[in-house]
Amino acid sequence: MRKRRPTSRLRIIVGDCIYILNEPGIAWCIDLITGEILWKQRLSAGPSWSSMCYADGRLYINNMEGTTFVLQPDESECTVLAKNELREPMRASLAFSQGQIFARTFEHLYCLEAAK
Repeated sequence: MRKRRPTSRLRIIVGDCIYILNEPGIAWCIDLITGEILWKQRLSAGPSWSSMCYADGRLYINNMEGTTFVLQPDESECTVLAKNELREPMRASLAFSQGQIFARTFEHLYCLEAAK
């Protein structure tokens, strides 16, 4: 029986792996060469309409409730490095520029960066 593949708008390739987020909020890691599913992990109960992003060696995923998950690209397991909540509905993908992260919710546009 053929394994079902996730449907997604965007795929991220890091090393020998493809990382995917599907609409129900499940992240997948698939071997680029063999197509084998290495892991899949539901990040939250809420769905996501945004695209997974890759910046500064990390994967960023946000869901419709306004929570952003930061993942370490890792073929052996889903490693969540951080979970950040804006507590506002969000459907847009994150944008990255010069060390800043831009997040658009229904009500606001946030610019996030490390303290200097």
